[in-house]
Amino acid sequence: MLKKLLGLSFIAGIILSCNSKTPQLGKDSIDEVIKAMTLDEKIQLLAGMEKAGFSGDSAIAGKTHSLIPGAAGATHPIPRLGIPAIVLANGPAGLQIDPEREGDSLSYYCTAFPVGMLLASTWDTDLVENVGKAIGNEVLEYGVDVLLCPDLNIQRNPLCDSLLAGKTAAALVSGIQSNGVGTAVKDSTLSKNNIDRNVKRLLELIVASPRFKGYKFSNNPNLIAHAEVDRQSAADGMVLLKNEQTLPLPAQTQKVAAFGVASYDFIAGGTVNKAYNVSLKDGLNNADYQLNSDLVSLYEEYIAAENEKNKIDPDDRMAALNSKVRPAEMILDASLLKKMANETDVAALTLGRISDEHLDRKIPNDFDLSENERKLIQEVCKAYHDVGKKVVVILNVGGVIETGSWKNLPDAILLAWQAGQEGGNAVVDILKGKVNPSGKLPVTFPVHYSDSFNKDVSYPFGYGLSYTRFTHENDSVSENKGNYLFSCSIKNAGNVAGKEVVQLYISAPEKTMNKPAKELKAFAKTKLLQPGESQTIQLTVPKSDLSSFDEKNSQWVLNP
Repeated sequence: MLKKLLGLSFIAGIILSCNSKTPQLGKDSIDEVIKAMTLDEKIQLLAGMEKAGFSGDSAIAGKTHSLIPGAAGATHPIPRLGIPAIVLANGPAGLQIDPEREGDSLSYYCTAFPVGMLLASTWDTDLVENVGKAIGNEVLEYGVDVLLCPDLNIQRNPLCDSLLAGKTAAALVSGIQSNGVGTAVKDSTLSKNNIDRNVKRLLELIVASPRFKGYKFSNNPNLIAHAEVDRQSAADGMVLLKNEQTLPLPAQTQKVAAFGVASYDFIAGGTVNKAYNVSLKDGLNNADYQLNSDLVSLYEEYIAAENEKNKIDPDDRMAALNSKVRPAEMILDASLLKKMANETDVAALTLGRISDEHLDRKIPNDFDLSENERKLIQEVCKAYHDVGKKVVVILNVGGVIETGSWKNLPDAILLAWQAGQEGGNAVVDILKGKVNPSGKLPVTFPVHYSDSFNKDVSYPFGYGLSYTRFTHENDSVSENKGNYLFSCSIKNAGNVAGKEVVQLYISAPEKTMNKPAKELKAFAKTKLLQPGESQTIQLTVPKSDLSSFDEKNSQWVLNP
């Protein structure tokens, strides 16, 4: 009898083992797959592997990255659970991969889009989402599964704003992920105590990825269209800081003198392997402006010599990660400046600043102007003003710089940021008046870097000029289902078509808690309004967004 029972037990065990199967990603629930994973597999999946030559399993990584050179890394595959490796690539201003493929004569370039500061300066989440869609299309077409972006500044600095940053980043993520690829927001921290939750998110990205579906990368036919997206978004995010009857340039303007190293070595921003980069010099030439050939040659020869002197050793891996050393500003002879002022119609002077993931900004040196930069502005302005001509300063920068001590010198100042590969064309679109600037500052420009509260500023958050003027009327506030509804009518009261940004600031009625003087709670951008045209803007703010946490009583409080 005991023998029979043991035999039946053995047979039942065989039946059960035959019926039980290892769950497979894509066929079984993600929770079942996670339950079947060992701790080592979970850790491997989260840790991933970098590209061959840096760390990780070089054999697997080398195989993965021979497909997409320049990708940032890949996840470890777990074949027994049907989990493939997925490829990750760096952003944030476009897809960062190498253009060359072994045994392939084609070049697989990507589009260099504007940096996040410029996109935030558009105050236009629809436009930012369209940029994201274009970036995501390239991620999909080139066989990358997850883009490591955007870089979300969590705004530790009181001169910035978290609402604008958050909505801009969310719009970019939405656009990228609409292509079925994933994003990994930088500056975010995964909790080490929630490994299963983090694994689940990564598995969700894998299931949604093109690689999981067997998608093969191809050369992207949409690069020309994406360049147009770059140019449009770049122009919409540039901020006109000053304009004393100078811009747009008069129709009779033909001859332009381009000063400053950055006029010829324009900073696109990001680290995308792009097919080209339009400098200010290129943009002016493309718009049929005549540049002084002697001045162009002088700058190009100087830049070439400085670049040769600062050339990076290709065998120095860490040095190759850093941005190149940019040439110092060149001081020009007074006689040359006088000659340029007499022979050209207007001066365009570009100042540049660069920083990236491996090269942070150096304060105050990077914030303040160098002695050469300050001298160049002073001497160019003097030479041109002596003969009754105008000077436009263009700021090709990725962040705030000092403007308070010199902004009274030039006749116009255009904050171009780092505008991607079409930057020079976008700047000239504004200089010429093809585009009416509508960007607004996403950060305050202080007089001194150490300034924060209750100080005079050079340019305030939300500031930006236009070639036309706008009025607002019919302001109203109503309440509906736990929301406050704000409405106003914006009218283009000038004679040039343009866009305007509506910004809603709210002040707390009582100061029982430590609250800001006013907070940005909502914003919207109008369509392109023709002269005399109006548009009604409606903004919705949930009541909960107006409450504050009362630490003393440990509760959220909404003052009447």
